[in-house]
Amino acid sequence: MLDLRRLQLFVAVADTGSFTAAAAQLYLSQPAVSQQIGLLERDLGEPLFVRGARGVRLNQSGVFLRDRARTLLEQVTALERDFEAQRDGHLHITIGAFPTAGVDLLPRAFQRVLHERPDIRLAVKQLDAVDPVSLLREHEAEIVLLFEYDLAPRPVDGTFTYVALTDDPICVLLPADHPRAQKESVDLVALGDESWILRNHRAPYERIHDLLFRRAGVTPRAVFWTDDYQSLQGLVAARVGVGLAPSLAIAQHRSDVVAVPLGQPRCTRRVSIVASVEFVATPEYTLIVEALREAEVHRGTPS
Repeated sequence: MLDLRRLQLFVAVADTGSFTAAAAQLYLSQPAVSQQIGLLERDLGEPLFVRGARGVRLNQSGVFLRDRARTLLEQVTALERDFEAQRDGHLHITIGAFPTAGVDLLPRAFQRVLHERPDIRLAVKQLDAVDPVSLLREHEAEIVLLFEYDLAPRPVDGTFTYVALTDDPICVLLPADHPRAQKESVDLVALGDESWILRNHRAPYERIHDLLFRRAGVTPRAVFWTDDYQSLQGLVAARVGVGLAPSLAIAQHRSDVVAVPLGQPRCTRRVSIVASVEFVATPEYTLIVEALREAEVHRGTPS
């Protein structure tokens, strides 16, 4: 039978590429780690590493074991966490979500859920940008709130249930005294001479701005790149340039910045609720979905 502690040591060595580094990371001696890996290889009946003067690297069997050991250890950690959680008499539910959902949408939804079900304890985990449903697949969340740009939709995982929540339109952020700040909408081509502050996006949407401007036939003069929408608003207010942001990110935006809906080309983030078939059948799922829909209706208004 495989020893979980030895698997943990093995993954540490695989990740660091060194018995010495793994030992330091785990506050163990190098000989102790080496001995345990040797015992693991003996139990399996074959070596897992190619040993060299500059460290170790996984052989084919080692790669096979590493990938499956990681999944197993994650499941054991989740089991231990869930077991401890159920002992406190509360129902613990984890929601996976993208960062801007936490500006206004999730707080409003949580307010209703916790008011109606004080026995529930809610937690939020940030999604993996490339594989947002991985939290469901790895049983680290019961429900996921994800988005996709309509210009570049994501593939659907048929294992889970998808429910559309809302369309989150992209807006142009302008200083409050900008000549187009009071327009009902503004096309990108009308801002062709502006300086732009653009947000860095993670994969798979790191090129979404390029796609959007290319459709408009505009080459933006980007003067600043930022990693968050709060900084973007501050830079727009300081008249460094104009910017783009989804409406969910600016539910409580600055008074010296105006968000004008983007005209052409239109671009929208479609927000969906995703859950396993098992969780969909629970009353907690129904409550959370209703709370999210209610929060979306009242988003941007005082709580």
